[in-house]
Amino acid sequence: MELMWLKGFNGTSVKDIVDEAGIPKGSFYNYFESKEGFAIEALQTFVNRAKNEAEPIMNDESLTPLGKLKKYLDRRIEIFTDELEMKKGCFASNIAQELADVNDKLGRYAHQAFEELKRPVILWIQESIDMGELSEDNDAEELADFIENVFRGAMIEVRASKSEKTLQVARKYIFEKLLV
Repeated sequence: MELMWLKGFNGTSVKDIVDEAGIPKGSFYNYFESKEGFAIEALQTFVNRAKNEAEPIMNDESLTPLGKLKKYLDRRIEIFTDELEMKKGCFASNIAQELADVNDKLGRYAHQAFEELKRPVILWIQESIDMGELSEDNDAEELADFIENVFRGAMIEVRASKSEKTLQVARKYIFEKLLV
């Protein structure tokens, strides 16, 4: 997965994957029907990692729902800028950008990943609305879509500029202008 995340689907061959894993090429096909099948499993692994990152935040009873959302977005910025060194972006976004127009199946799986990744954001926004932290005029799913789309777009710019400024500006406007 890491190699495909860095080099893209088309930039990664099955040979690259098996060489990286240190296994014979025939073994790859014991686990995956195709490189596309590998990419689908990689998308699910990516989503599971993100869910694991969100879980302790979801269970943190000391935070309000908006506090959880802030902590979650801050953690995503930290992962992207520090751990991924602003090189990889969002794996699901990368797959969607590269393949959604030419591979409907992977495009659908990338979209499913976006939907799964958005769930905690929807939850926290809806809880914020229910608790009066945000106006009842807000639609939790639409706000979550907007926030996720802003963050994914900001990650693309950060990869190009190698500066986290765009993510910090996105965070600032989300919490100081949008979610008030």
